[in-house]
Amino acid sequence: DSDVNVLRVDERGLYVVRNGDTWRVFEARCPHHGTDLTLCRVRDRTVECPLHQWRFDVTNGKCTRFGTQDLAEFPTRINEQRVEALW
Repeated sequence: DSDVNVLRVDERGLYVVRNGDTWRVFEARCPHHGTDLTLCRVRDRTVECPLHQWRFDVTNGKCTRFGTQDLAEFPTRINEQRVEALW
């Protein structure tokens, strides 16, 4: 099972996901109209945009309802036991 954390870094909302030794970082912004999703509750690993009800699986960034675009994913690397997202 994946662990999901919601963070704000450099005024950017992020979903940081760990699944075993694998880390993924997604922008917590709806690709439809740019709505900040960090204020929305993550339920059962999904988040729903309050504007048009697009729904996303935060563990893989996939849009699962209504929309046609996934959450933006940032390349990541591990540097001295720190997860770094590259944007």
